[in-house]
Amino acid sequence: MSDRAGGWRATMAGAAALHPISRAATGFHLWPLAGLGAAEFEAAVSAARVAAGDGTGAIFSPLDMSRAGGLHARGTPPERLNTWLAGIESGVLVAMRQLDDIEAWSERAARLMEKFSGHTPPAARRCSAT
Repeated sequence: MSDRAGGWRATMAGAAALHPISRAATGFHLWPLAGLGAAEFEAAVSAARVAAGDGTGAIFSPLDMSRAGGLHARGTPPERLNTWLAGIESGVLVAMRQLDDIEAWSERAARLMEKFSGHTPPAARRCSAT
């Protein structure tokens, strides 16, 4: 297994000139080819770490798990990269919608709790927001 991981790392080192997001997609798709396992989760976690890189890449690059298109190895390398990028875009949009929902909930909770006195309502809102 260490030889396989070493081969994967060497190949990834050869892709050092690529943008971190492109390297992440490359690493993900090379993972099973290197014999490191078929578990997409491990490959996706490795890809997320590669994407974050040295801070110049995508520190937050979620793949939309409802579609998971970026996690499928189909097509040519440019097609795979486009699918990977579309998966990240979709994942970011899903995350933004969830954050909007949380913000709306927080605002509704604040309005509903305005009529309550004491320290407990604001404390409860703070606890549930974390």
